[in-house]
Amino acid sequence: MYGTPARRHLNPTTLQRLLEEVQTTLRSVTEFFHGGGSEDRYCIEKLDSELPEAIERCKDEIESLRQEIKKMSRRLTELITKITQNHEGLDLELKQARTTTFPPHDVARSASVDLLAATIEASLIKLSLMKARSERTFYGHQSNQNEAQERCDVAQAISTSYTVLKEDEKHLKIESNSLDQQLQEYENLLRLVEGGSGGYQQVVKDWTKVKQETDECLKDLRRLGWTGD
Repeated sequence: MYGTPARRHLNPTTLQRLLEEVQTTLRSVTEFFHGGGSEDRYCIEKLDSELPEAIERCKDEIESLRQEIKKMSRRLTELITKITQNHEGLDLELKQARTTTFPPHDVARSASVDLLAATIEASLIKLSLMKARSERTFYGHQSNQNEAQERCDVAQAISTSYTVLKEDEKHLKIESNSLDQQLQEYENLLRLVEGGSGGYQQVVKDWTKVKQETDECLKDLRRLGWTGD
C-alpha cells in the first residue's frame, strides 16, 4: 500500500514528531497572521484558536480587493473606449473644419485680388479720360491763337482722337463685359455660400462702386467724341 500509512499504523515516536511539526507550522502561520512572536503557551493556544477566523478575514479582504480590481479594470476599459470615441469625433470635427473654413478664406482672398485688378483697370480708364480732356483743352487753347492752324489741328486731333477712342472702345467693351461677368459670378457665389450677406457683401459693394465709376468714365468719353458704334 502506497502513500502515508494510517494513523493507527504509526508508531508513537513518528506520531509525536508529526504532531510537533504540525504545531510548529500552525504556530508559524499564527505568528504571521498576528505579527507576534510570543512564547507564552496561553497566548499561543489563543492564537491557534483564532487562526481560522483570521484566515477567513484575510480571505474576505482578498476577495474585496479582487472585486475592487475588477471594478477598476472595467472603469479603465470604459475610459479607454470613451477616449477612443472622443478622439475619432474630434478628428472628424477637425477635418470638417479644415474643409469648411479654409476654402471660403481662399475664395475671399481671390475675390480681393480680382477686385484690386478691376480697380486698377478702372483707374486706367480714368487716366484715358483725363488724357482725352487734356488734349481737348490743349487744342482748344491753341485754336484761339491761330484760327487757320486751329482747323488743321482740330481736324488732326479729331482724327487722332477718334482712332484712339475706337481702340479704347474695343478694350472698354471687353473690360466692361469682363467686369460684368466677374461681378455676376461673385454675386452667385455669395448667394450660394452665405445668401448674399456677410464678409463677401463688402466685396460686392466694392465691385458695384468700381462698375459705376467705369460707366461714368465711359459716358464722359462718349461726350468727348466716342460714338460707341
